[in-house]
Amino acid sequence: MKKNNKEKGSITLFVLIGIIFILIILGVIYFSRQNKSIAQEKEIRQIEKSYNVNTNDLSEEYNEIIE
Repeated sequence: MKKNNKEKGSITLFVLIGIIFILIILGVIYFSRQNKSIAQEKEIRQIEKSYNVNTNDLSEEYNEIIE
């Protein structure tokens, strides 16, 4: 019976280590996706800012190029 108690503790330890390992992997995946999403949103805002030009600025730029 004594060996059985030691084995149960060992199995519990391995299961606990496995669960912690899986949680760490899931956490890394979650944070990497969040990081990628934030970077993508920043890039989209930057592109929108680049393309958001009013007609006066566009006309001035066109006139400068022509002259």
